[in-house]
Amino acid sequence: MKRMILPLLLALSACTPPVPISAIAPAQIASHTTADDIAIRSAEQAYKLSRTIIELGVDSGLLKGANATKAANIDNQAYAALTAARTAYAAFNSPGLLSAASQLSIFADQVQALVKGTVK
Repeated sequence: MKRMILPLLLALSACTPPVPISAIAPAQIASHTTADDIAIRSAEQAYKLSRTIIELGVDSGLLKGANATKAANIDNQAYAALTAARTAYAAFNSPGLLSAASQLSIFADQVQALVKGTVK
């Protein structure tokens, strides 16, 4: 059963809505690079996957007490990083976007370590 959950979560996390582009100058739109698009999609997916893993961990009893509290703190930090990534993407701030996406990756690794029981 555990072997089926991760591929399912990965497939579900690929379903992200497109970022709306309102009245933005064509030059600004062109300044978005493929790396920006990949970074925002990766950030969204990393957060969704981490959040789902935390929820499943709590529901299944893998995360209890202090570990559940740690997971909640990591989730709050990850959501703040996702918000920063969304803001940077909307502002065409590539360095800020890549920094926030990198932070999200770190938080996703922390969630994985917490669920595996390798966090002290």
